[in-house]
Amino acid sequence: MLSARAHAHLCSTDETLFRQGQSPEAVYLLDQGQVTLTADTVGQECVFALQSQPGSIFGLPGVLSNAPYSLTAIARSGTRLHILSRGDFHQLLTEHPELSFQALRILAAEVHSARHILQSALTDEVLAHRAARKRASRTTRSVSSNPASSDHSGSGPRA
Repeated sequence: MLSARAHAHLCSTDETLFRQGQSPEAVYLLDQGQVTLTADTVGQECVFALQSQPGSIFGLPGVLSNAPYSLTAIARSGTRLHILSRGDFHQLLTEHPELSFQALRILAAEVHSARHILQSALTDEVLAHRAARKRASRTTRSVSSNPASSDHSGSGPRA
């Protein structure tokens, strides 16, 4: 149903479909190939990258909320997809309300995936912080239990 309204597009290698922060223009349905979705920090440092496989739909959160795209999408070699404009997508939802439930399922899966990625990143950060604290604690204990390494000679300050 979606692809019947959308227009087919054969992407060039490394073609940017949309950029993070750009106003949403369309929903993309991946037929063949691969699209890399990336999220950047304010300083343009890539925080993570995901690979979309055939059957994936992307651009949906921005088109539904009219908020800027939260990711950048880059098509890889041999990518073929269908592009459905924001207006056509909204019209399709109005004509076929049952598609709203499919859109909700897709969004729920994206939220679940994002939470999993965030949880993994936070867990890694917490574990790294704990390991650093443990190393610092061992170093502090080692220095305080070794009198030769400390400057407590009892002679007071030197002139």
